[in-house]
Amino acid sequence: MLEEQSPGIIMLCNFYEDGLQKCDEFWPLDNSAFKYYGKMFINNKKVEHQDQYNIYTLEVLPDGCSNSLITRLAHCTVWPDKGVPPSGRMVLRLLKWMQTLEVGGLFFSVLPIIVFQKPGIAFQTGPVTVLCSAGVGRSGTLIAIESVCTKLFKGQEAKVC
Repeated sequence: MLEEQSPGIIMLCNFYEDGLQKCDEFWPLDNSAFKYYGKMFINNKKVEHQDQYNIYTLEVLPDGCSNSLITRLAHCTVWPDKGVPPSGRMVLRLLKWMQTLEVGGLFFSVLPIIVFQKPGIAFQTGPVTVLCSAGVGRSGTLIAIESVCTKLFKGQEAKVC
């Protein structure tokens, strides 16, 4: 995330699901809270509560660096592991939020975290990071939906295997 200058993160899992830890907490959840995670200072500058997810504005500063990175994180807590999202509208709202970060389109994957970027601005804004517990179920579904929607809006055939 830091290396790629990611303007946004979409996290599609809870820290614990079905009694099992699915992801470590890697940012302070409370507004205006800050904490060190290893050699990274993370400052939660703002929390926006949405209906089915929260959006965090985070300042990330590695030890020894003078420039911090501001990134936004959408944490969706209602999409169950091995299940379907509660509504298609929630998925479309996440995709719309992602587009406000000026990303989407051409994909490449690095499991378990999948990242994708828009042609022509990939290194100007960086990729959005999409993650879930395994990196293929919920993340893969969101990326597939975004890919199909992008092709349909461009009038192109959307092939789904």
